[in-house]
Amino acid sequence: MKNVLRILAISALFSACTSVPLKSGIPPTTGATRIVLGNVKALYDEAEKVKIGAENVTKVVATECFKVQTLGAKFTETNNLTNQQIYDLVSTAQVTIDVEMYMGSWYANHISKTVGYEDEPGKVYMNRYFVYTSYNMGSTLLHEAMGHSLGFTHNGVKSTSVPYKFNDFFDLCAKEAGVK
Repeated sequence: MKNVLRILAISALFSACTSVPLKSGIPPTTGATRIVLGNVKALYDEAEKVKIGAENVTKVVATECFKVQTLGAKFTETNNLTNQQIYDLVSTAQVTIDVEMYMGSWYANHISKTVGYEDEPGKVYMNRYFVYTSYNMGSTLLHEAMGHSLGFTHNGVKSTSVPYKFNDFFDLCAKEAGVK
């Protein structure tokens, strides 16, 4: 009986997920990084954190810290772009994405440790097991939307790929951007 009640409670929790059209609170700016949110399928409090996370990406990419880190990085899988070209691309990108929060499987959470993924351009999935604050939503959105959506991969060495380095830069530059 307890298991049935647990299943019903979990089912009710996930049925509360709705697709919410959210627009970022940052006004459109020519020449500035911006993640435009389409549909966000998440619990209500998660949807608000996704919005803040997207705004945090704009703040972090606008810092001198992010510029210095990007220009000085040793990247792999750059699509034959120089560091300056990568910075120029990311610092002016306007990417529209849909976001879906999901609960990963035991394997995804404990073995592969899948934080998020993009299965098609403009569609980002974030695993709520790992991503539950606006801070880590911002880092994950920078990785997925400004990394993968702009064509960068990590099929080789993940730690030096553009998307993974962007996670590092988010952590390094968040304080300068006023992101907590």
